[in-house]
Amino acid sequence: MNRLIYLFTATLVTSLSANPSFAADPLQGKEKAKAVCQTCHGLDGQATMAGVPNLSGQKEDYIVIQLQAFRTAQRQHAQMSIIAKMLSDADIENVAAWYSGIKTSVQLPD
Repeated sequence: MNRLIYLFTATLVTSLSANPSFAADPLQGKEKAKAVCQTCHGLDGQATMAGVPNLSGQKEDYIVIQLQAFRTAQRQHAQMSIIAKMLSDADIENVAAWYSGIKTSVQLPD
């Protein structure tokens, strides 16, 4: 039993030290967005071209999942697949924090 507890504890410590917690930095995300995202998605997350989604106000997890899917080719798009491969995990987290932090409002039609 002690050996099992030791093995579990060692595995837990190893996994925690291999994957330190990362707090996304929206200001670094803004800088990355200026460099690689704003041409199509706008720095404010409001798309500048037809067929390009708005990113402002999107859920942070959704943006992360989509960028990772483009990066791993689970999702295909000519430009996004190339761009996502240039992003590190930290870049993806930071960009997602930036765009998800932009507040949007909704106005229903009359």
